[in-house]
Amino acid sequence: GGDAAAAKRQRMEVAPLCTVTNKEPRGVLREIQKLFGDYKVLLRSACPTSLKGEKNRVRFEIAITPISQVQKTDIKEDLYLVHSSRLAGDVVAFRDVCRRLLIKL
Repeated sequence: GGDAAAAKRQRMEVAPLCTVTNKEPRGVLREIQKLFGDYKVLLRSACPTSLKGEKNRVRFEIAITPISQVQKTDIKEDLYLVHSSRLAGDVVAFRDVCRRLLIKL
């Protein structure tokens, strides 16, 4: 019985934290970079579609991907998925810092 709960918890822990935006990706990355400064997150690297940061020994990446396969054809605007992934460090601390960053977008 406990195995299912553990498996579910494991999935929750690795589930990416994400949000959807219709803002232009470069602008979103600039916003995230500013939030990194506000939250004292060390910017590790930046490329046109993602930023890597580190805080409290947690390393993570926040990336932007176009959502091109949206089912409805009447959507006029471009939508982007802003998602985070943990590269190293504590899961709870990772989720905490990424949730704080993504909620501001």
